[in-house]
Amino acid sequence: RVPAAPRRPAQPPGRARAHTLYKEGRYEAAIMSATEARSDPQFADAAALVVARAHLERFRLGADPSDLSTARETLAAIDSEALTPRDQVDVVIGLGQTLYFARSYGAAAEIFDSALSRAAVLEPRDRLLLLDWWASSLGREVQTRPAEGRQPLFERIQDRMEEELRPDASNPVANYWLPVAARGAGALDRAWAAAIA
Repeated sequence: RVPAAPRRPAQPPGRARAHTLYKEGRYEAAIMSATEARSDPQFADAAALVVARAHLERFRLGADPSDLSTARETLAAIDSEALTPRDQVDVVIGLGQTLYFARSYGAAAEIFDSALSRAAVLEPRDRLLLLDWWASSLGREVQTRPAEGRQPLFERIQDRMEEELRPDASNPVANYWLPVAARGAGALDRAWAAAIA
């Protein structure tokens, strides 16, 4: 009887370590570990995702433009077909974040909206964070519009948050953004009622 060949791990130790370091907020170490893991062609794209996400977090903390450009270039070069469905969504989220940090808020909102359509693969907490990225992007985009062009964006946020609250009345992101959007759309009574609720 021929023994079965050992199964290959879902990801190499280097990529797993890089992901752990990223989660711990040790971004420099995560970048180094993930860069080494990219030498394995089978997992190069998954490791590149960790590199990109770590650079995005470094930009968020230090505002170094080189971190943002590196994240953008790394994400653009990733072959999403080589990733798990979860990682594919993270690529989309990362692209949205690069646009947000570049102050292209409307475009970022569209990318985050695309990610939300695939958010079933996310953990509940991660989905809430994504929802807040989307609403925050539209909230920033509103500030770039003349007064007469703001209402449709506020209404868009309001409609989405109403949908979010139907299955989960305790949704913290929706409970924050609904009164904000209602007030921005001119529905002051609705905003007050939503805030009290």
